[in-house]
Amino acid sequence: MTNKLLLIGQTFVLAIVFNLHLAAQLQYPIDIAVQGEDILVVDRTLPGLQKISNDGALSVVFQASKKFRTPLNAARCVVVSPAGDVLVGDSSTRQIYKIEDGKPTPLLTNKIGIGIPYAMVFDKDGNLFVADLEPPGRIFKIAAGKTEPEPFATQPGVRGLAIDKEGNLIAVTGLEDALLKFSPDGKKTVILGNRPFRFPNSVAVKGDDIFVCDSYKKCVWKVDSAGKSTEFCSSGITYPGGIAVKGDNLLVTDAKSKKIFSVSPEGKATEVTIK
Repeated sequence: MTNKLLLIGQTFVLAIVFNLHLAAQLQYPIDIAVQGEDILVVDRTLPGLQKISNDGALSVVFQASKKFRTPLNAARCVVVSPAGDVLVGDSSTRQIYKIEDGKPTPLLTNKIGIGIPYAMVFDKDGNLFVADLEPPGRIFKIAAGKTEPEPFATQPGVRGLAIDKEGNLIAVTGLEDALLKFSPDGKKTVILGNRPFRFPNSVAVKGDDIFVCDSYKKCVWKVDSAGKSTEFCSSGITYPGGIAVKGDNLLVTDAKSKKIFSVSPEGKATEVTIK
């Protein structure tokens, strides 16, 4: 009887370990952020948030429920504040969550939240900008230390946000005017019209250049300071989605291959090794 109970106990422990191993796998990574040397990944199918540490170890930060309208059930975007706080946007609850000790805490205290928080970025002062894909399509600003969003700009189709070195807000859209710049006071300038992108999904700024992930074109575009667009990385990645800057390189999610790629300054994509 004792041996039988021991065997049952061992089987139970192995099942837990096996299930945890299955959970800590990239299943459909759609957005990415950098926190120090760690990489944070929003996984739409997990669903929830995962982390790749500097040594390549993958772990689950928060595994959400499959039940709709529960925290991070439909996580869309992740961002790290200047102070190092991790925030995740979730469309199932119309909420932005601050991840504290592996648990999501609601940030927004307004009654309706934000419809479809699809992209987020912080400026150097700690103000958070959030793109809402819910019609009519808007960009909200949540001032540093505040919990209620303020309308910043009415702009449909925004799929990515970034801040340039002058402090302007850069937005990529799925519309004809594909790349936009908003000054801190909300004045809009079109950087790139006649959209060359097929399905832009995110944007990042590195130096004077703007980089856009194009999921359907299967490439990362580069737009220089003169507004000229070129295919920067078009080999090795099958479905580029989220993008972030890490050192001299870009990090890009690939939901179809379930991988993360590091893209060098020369445009070469290398798979990030995950243990």
